[in-house]
Amino acid sequence: MLCAMSQSPSDILPIHLPSGKKPLASPVRWLLATLGLLFTACAIIGAIVPGVPVTIFIILASLCFTRSFPWLEKRLLRLPIFAKPMAVIDGARPFTLRARIVAASFMWLSVLASSTVIFAASGWRPVLHPIILLAAVSGTICIALYKRSAAILPTS
Repeated sequence: MLCAMSQSPSDILPIHLPSGKKPLASPVRWLLATLGLLFTACAIIGAIVPGVPVTIFIILASLCFTRSFPWLEKRLLRLPIFAKPMAVIDGARPFTLRARIVAASFMWLSVLASSTVIFAASGWRPVLHPIILLAAVSGTICIALYKRSAAILPTS
């Protein structure tokens, strides 16, 4: 029992860092883990409440967890609310035609809502509205052309 108490936390929970990287100091790790949990909460709220972004909070939470406790990042990506989209991104599931249509429809609905609010608030903006339209067209093209190589797709 006494031997187990004399072990350092890094002996009990090994940290696998890329070669040449030193482990972060413990207070920094805990600060990053706390920030990661805060970003995760914001992402969950964003997944439920319309208009609140999700992606940026997942990216930030993932970054914080990767630098502090990598096992938390794995748990984050396995949360039921994020598991389905992550399966498509990671290549475990195909990006079906129905999913593409839903993604493009919601994107265009957001573009329409944004453009309407901007127009109602300040009238036609000759620079801003075409940029929003260009972003929407680019997003639609990306959704339509998104494919994985055959090596990543699971074989049936």
